[in-house]
Amino acid sequence: MSVAKKDEKPYTLSDEARSVLRFVLNNIWDEIGWDVFNAVEEEGRLDGKKGPITIPRADVIEVTLDAGRPEQKLEEEVRNDARLRQERGAREALTVWKTLSYDQMITEAKKVFTCARYGR
Repeated sequence: MSVAKKDEKPYTLSDEARSVLRFVLNNIWDEIGWDVFNAVEEEGRLDGKKGPITIPRADVIEVTLDAGRPEQKLEEEVRNDARLRQERGAREALTVWKTLSYDQMITEAKKVFTCARYGR
């Protein structure tokens, strides 16, 4: 599927590449999510209410895309594919990811993180 706004280059991802990207973004959230919830708890509840700690989808996406983590993880997947002599779409996903604008990255992340809020 090709996706682009006025000043952005269109791009496509195969099903294999999209699967790798989904795996990578979920893996990043799995690694950092618990720390994010602990930080929110330590800072005090954002809304002042008691109950489960939740954060909005936009925050999940922002911290997941932060500091080049997706690109680093995609590079790891490319190395893993080469080591295991597999072609799972990691190279395509990495190549496309490097060309995306931040808005396009958010668009892709929204396809992975579909809930309005995330909590523990």
